[in-house]
Amino acid sequence: MGEMMVDYIVSNTDGGANLRDAPDSGAIKRNLPFGTALTSIPGSTGKWKSVETANGEKGYVSDKNLKVPASDAIVRLIQSAAHYWEAFAFGRGKEDTSPYYDLVVEIWKELGQGMPPFKRDEKGKVLKDKNGNDVYNTSHPDWPWSAAGMSAFIRRAKGYKNFQFSRLHATYIHNSVVARKAKDPDAPFWGYQLNEQAVRVGDLVCQWRGTQQDYKSAGQSAGFTSHTDVICDIKSGYLYAIGANVESDTVGRKKYTINSTGHLTGPSGGSFKSDNTVFMLMRNMVA
Repeated sequence: MGEMMVDYIVSNTDGGANLRDAPDSGAIKRNLPFGTALTSIPGSTGKWKSVETANGEKGYVSDKNLKVPASDAIVRLIQSAAHYWEAFAFGRGKEDTSPYYDLVVEIWKELGQGMPPFKRDEKGKVLKDKNGNDVYNTSHPDWPWSAAGMSAFIRRAKGYKNFQFSRLHATYIHNSVVARKAKDPDAPFWGYQLNEQAVRVGDLVCQWRGTQQDYKSAGQSAGFTSHTDVICDIKSGYLYAIGANVESDTVGRKKYTINSTGHLTGPSGGSFKSDNTVFMLMRNMVA
């Protein structure tokens, strides 16, 4: 980020935002990809924001494609999610094919909490790749990499010094509830019930998997099966969040319903399959 003052981030995951040389019908100078950080400069008019990029390009961007981030740490987390989404070909790259397999292996190694078992043939012999290296079974059902992936998102973002990296989402979901109850000012996330906080970019959506969970149970245990995605793009009536090991084993984008006040509806008012197991929000507290 350097010394750049960040006032906006391009939050539109459907094509980024066009940088124009003038408001309204001005010529398009270039497209700014999702995750681009921008500084506000004099000249904004109506919905058109006068902005400058990190490399000094100036122009106008429609505010419908922008969000005002609460902190630089949130900007970095959105950019980290954008990095991994692009690295996995925007949801098309699968965990067990090259080069995405190598990314999953790297995610596990960075986490440092064990590795998936090796792949074996019908005789039990460990399979090798073309370079003679043992091949990990990145699709093993006992080794889902979604929490390791979210840990990688947050590690790359930097500044989340008290985040407990884990192969279980429940670790940091539980920690967020405990931190909120203790009013811990140094905690990276505070946990909230769905009706308590409107969503912001950089927050995490929490889903239960297997056994149904709620806010109370999340505060009592860190041993349940669950999932989190980072909120990146907030629209009218819904949002997009990016997570790991989703959409057939990739880094992908999911849609969640929000109501007129900007709160996640969960299963009670959801329009999408992903809403059915939403039970909590983790508010990003990093300044």
